[in-house]
Amino acid sequence: MDVQTQGEDSYPATYKPSEWAPIILAAYIAPPPSAVRGVISQAYWEETSEQMLQDLETRNPDADIIAARRMGRTLSILITFAHGPVPDTIRYMSVVHRCTQYKGSLDACTNCRRPGHRYDVCPHPKSCLCSRCGDKHQRQDVPSCIPGCILCGGQHLTGTGSCKARNPTAKRHSPPLQKTKFFTKKDFPPLDQSYPSTSAWSSGATRPNGTTSQDSEVKALREEVKQLRAALPNSSPTLPQISPPPSLPTLSDQPPQKKRMPDESPAQLI
Repeated sequence: MDVQTQGEDSYPATYKPSEWAPIILAAYIAPPPSAVRGVISQAYWEETSEQMLQDLETRNPDADIIAARRMGRTLSILITFAHGPVPDTIRYMSVVHRCTQYKGSLDACTNCRRPGHRYDVCPHPKSCLCSRCGDKHQRQDVPSCIPGCILCGGQHLTGTGSCKARNPTAKRHSPPLQKTKFFTKKDFPPLDQSYPSTSAWSSGATRPNGTTSQDSEVKALREEVKQLRAALPNSSPTLPQISPPPSLPTLSDQPPQKKRMPDESPAQLI
């Protein structure tokens, strides 16, 4: 514990211990270098860190979870994985939660007013600067100085929610915009200028002799078709004549009469 005072005279009256009381300390084990952290929201319900870790390990056996704790006074839980990547979903207390990667915030030192490290590990000597504005003045019970952010230089407390440099994000390189071409007078020919006009059907007449290779091929094909038509009647074979089928016997419209027995007379048939 490091205690800092404004002078030697104020130490005995300010920091003289009147009574000793037990202080609860919490120890955090440093994660391995390959560890990554994820956050699940609206999941805390008065569980201890041991209960969180036990439930997460039981319901997520595939995820190598090594630590879990509550994030401040929020309902979010910070989960530490032994290696990446961070899974998309996590089961906790029979509920499937969406897990997002925890990026954290940049460290800033209020002693040297530089980002990259905290106040307790600053390598520079004590400067006794105000942690709010960075100026050297007497300590005030109710601070009235204008705050100054160490990360972005804005007029707010360092690392608060309104700081734009709190969670740095990678810059997206968008493709360059295509320049719009504007037409000028040079792109349009004058209306009074005349150009030689040609047509497809008259292009053959401009060639020498008025014939082309296609015309000669068409002429040769016509001669060949004419010869084939002339040779077709002479070379056609004679087909045998097919005799008509024999005529079938015609049936009469009268129904067949019933044959009489020798003992029956015509009157019995009625």
